[in-house]
Amino acid sequence: MSAHFSHQHLVMLTPAIWHPSPDCPREGFAVVLFRLPFKLTAPRRGAELWVSASQRFELFLDGERIARGPSRSDPWRWNVAKVKLPSLKAGAHVLAARVTHFGPFGGTGQLGNAGFFLVCGTLPVATGESWRSWHDLSRIGGQAAVWGKRSFQYDVGAGETVCGDLAQWGWETPGFDDSAWPTAKVVCGKAADPWGNIPLQHVLQPDPLPAMEERLQRFPDFRRVAVPAKTTRRVVLDGRELTNAYPVLTVSGGKGARIHMISAESPFTGEGFVKGNRDVTEGKHLWGQCDEFLPDGGKARSFTTLWFRAFRYLELTITTADDPLILDDVRALFSGYPLKQRARFSAYRKFWDVSWRTVRLCSHETFFDCPHYEQMQFPGDTRVQAVFHYLVANDDRLARKAIDDFNASRTPLGLTLCKFPSRSMQTLPTYALYWIGMLHDFRIYRGDRDFLRRYLPGAREALEWFEHRLRPDGMLGRIDYAPFMDWAKEFPCGNAPQDDDGGSSLLTLLFSEACQWMAGLEPDGAARWRKLSKSLIRATLARCWDAKRGLLADTARHASFSLHAQIQAILAGAWPTARARAILDRALDDTTITQPGTFYYRYYVMQALKRVGLRDRFFELLAPWEKVLDGTGLTTWPEGSGDTTRSDCHAWSVSPPIEFLQTVLGVEPDPSVDGFARILFTPTLGSLGKVSGTVPTPHGPVTVRLWRDRHGTVKSKLTSPVPVKS
Repeated sequence: MSAHFSHQHLVMLTPAIWHPSPDCPREGFAVVLFRLPFKLTAPRRGAELWVSASQRFELFLDGERIARGPSRSDPWRWNVAKVKLPSLKAGAHVLAARVTHFGPFGGTGQLGNAGFFLVCGTLPVATGESWRSWHDLSRIGGQAAVWGKRSFQYDVGAGETVCGDLAQWGWETPGFDDSAWPTAKVVCGKAADPWGNIPLQHVLQPDPLPAMEERLQRFPDFRRVAVPAKTTRRVVLDGRELTNAYPVLTVSGGKGARIHMISAESPFTGEGFVKGNRDVTEGKHLWGQCDEFLPDGGKARSFTTLWFRAFRYLELTITTADDPLILDDVRALFSGYPLKQRARFSAYRKFWDVSWRTVRLCSHETFFDCPHYEQMQFPGDTRVQAVFHYLVANDDRLARKAIDDFNASRTPLGLTLCKFPSRSMQTLPTYALYWIGMLHDFRIYRGDRDFLRRYLPGAREALEWFEHRLRPDGMLGRIDYAPFMDWAKEFPCGNAPQDDDGGSSLLTLLFSEACQWMAGLEPDGAARWRKLSKSLIRATLARCWDAKRGLLADTARHASFSLHAQIQAILAGAWPTARARAILDRALDDTTITQPGTFYYRYYVMQALKRVGLRDRFFELLAPWEKVLDGTGLTTWPEGSGDTTRSDCHAWSVSPPIEFLQTVLGVEPDPSVDGFARILFTPTLGSLGKVSGTVPTPHGPVTVRLWRDRHGTVKSKLTSPVPVKS
């Protein structure tokens, strides 16, 4: 990741500003507008600005928005975006910014200390008292109810009320008269001092991410709506698929009217999460994040929100007073990480497209578990997403940031938090191990050991946290907090089964596998970690193998059995391949044992299939994904497979394309070398007659073509920029 700015960098020497009024809080909710006219004596090309704010900024040049930011992080690693400006003519220009401090109304993932705005660069526009500012009271945070009549876990932030303010329309444009605006106040002369103080309360670093992609989206069925005076009109708009976007409403007239907007992921048939076909709204309710817009009666007024909304449907309830209103236009401005599709696969197009759309909506300034409910970055979801980014997009920028984010979340316990950035504290010890799995994946897919080196002390500390909890018999004792494994109905709260004194085969073997990951990351300590891994396996097999059932029990008391225990044993290398294959083959069909409760854990089932040579069974495991699309109207993969799934878009469900490339095309990185420098090639055509595809790697694309000849023999053609191990 990028290092923090040195104390001599221009960013660190530039004053930070805020509105001068004591009634404009720096800690609570506040929206502040800034403007600075400037002149150029000659045309400029290639100019750049460094821009940051707490908590969010929107930057405008001559009336056009040119940037948003900074990328979400925490105050110890606060990002400063580098903004490249378009070519500028000689003459007068104006730079403007809207800075929002959400205070208590921000999403759980939105961190940041006291409000400030800072900009500097290669133009004469550095922040200071030459800027004018305005406390924008037309926006009221958290006034509109969230979810209307419903109450769910909802971490994306509160809605807002936006009042039409006639005096400030066009504030970002060159012709606006800001003479009534007060001079901005310098709240911090520079970000740090020689004594080690951080008066800005944010340690600044270059933003590691590119600008988010934005593009216009339309509602196919929208028609101009006229609402007479003293009338209530309901308008439901269907975008046909889920999106993350800033809704933009353009209205004329309607002074005194109220427009209540619900951004809904799906219609609900009743209480709970029963939804039915998402294409059908008749007789259903739309619940979601709520916003209100209060028109001032002007012509072609455009209203939008300060943070994007995740939705398929917009429900607008328009109530007019004495003035009729025209709803001229409703559109949406998509916002997402600029991911580009580099892989190709010629079969299962619907699976591919639904997975791609899901990943896109769960990739922003951090990885999201889901965009509509939480927008939280968890190691469990993120590990799968990062591999998807490596394989399908040949992109590791967001994954690097995620690895660094979780490292920054480490606590005195010795574990990472289970979600970060986050204003709430939650610990899932298993997710600390999956963070080490992310380091392992980065090594084998991308190979930058210089990047990984700084995270090894944290990984070592997490492993030692588990090591200190070993019982005398060599298995893990009781693991506190929430050792999440899977939302299987037999697992309490999704946590791995444990006896009162621990003895969980699932947790002990996951710990064993994590020790193996660490051995690959830390060659000097590899012998230690491999020895511990083998010891954990021996202890687990000695206490948990059930000879009568021919399966590994969930705990040392043999009270329950699950597919998960067999999977964790296989991934830890507990059995020789032939024996592991027989056990897994039998366990997959055993309906008396706990089976996976989520698409998420099926990712690990698929890893085990490859490990033991049961690749042909991959195709039957696609059935739950296929079933969840049947008659539901879903355009993304949901959190769960039932009709009562909460999130309709959940990142942990996106593994099919990973296996199209790795199981079907058979292209995997050899884990014994770094950075995809050698591939394993074990294709599996299954019942397909032919298939072709491309797998991007850091060294260039691998292309594969598979087909059956007239005798039914599978033939292949492989082109690879790196050595191949079959």
